[in-house]
Amino acid sequence: MQSAFSPATCILMSFPTFRNPLARLGVLAAMSLPLAGCNMIVMKPHGDVAVQQAQLIVVSTFLMLLIIVPVIALTLFFAYRYRHSNTQATYTPDWDHSTKLELVIWGAPLLIIIALGAITWISTHKLIPTGRWIASTPSDRCPPAPRR
Repeated sequence: MQSAFSPATCILMSFPTFRNPLARLGVLAAMSLPLAGCNMIVMKPHGDVAVQQAQLIVVSTFLMLLIIVPVIALTLFFAYRYRHSNTQATYTPDWDHSTKLELVIWGAPLLIIIALGAITWISTHKLIPTGRWIASTPSDRCPPAPRR
């Protein structure tokens, strides 16, 4: 009789599962040990411009986490709530659209992207030493042509 599983699946299924939460925590801690050697030199800037750039990195990271953390949490929630063994969950296969839900799903990331763009635009313009992007005269824009 042939097995319904591929050889790779059988190999993965042979590893022990960690039912004890303490064992899971230990495995997670052991897997995160290689990250302990990271050097945070980027976040220890020297100079005013570098300090402001480091602050921009931190603000941008927190703004992005406003979207990432709820998405991961809701993914885990839905996976747990609508798992195969949960017979109490309501199954509605005919449901296909909710305008309010679409507005939240697309509106929140859009607002974060607009905020990130505005913050980055304003802070990078403040960091320009001369305070302007384009030179005032054509001779300032291009270096002189080489003589032949």
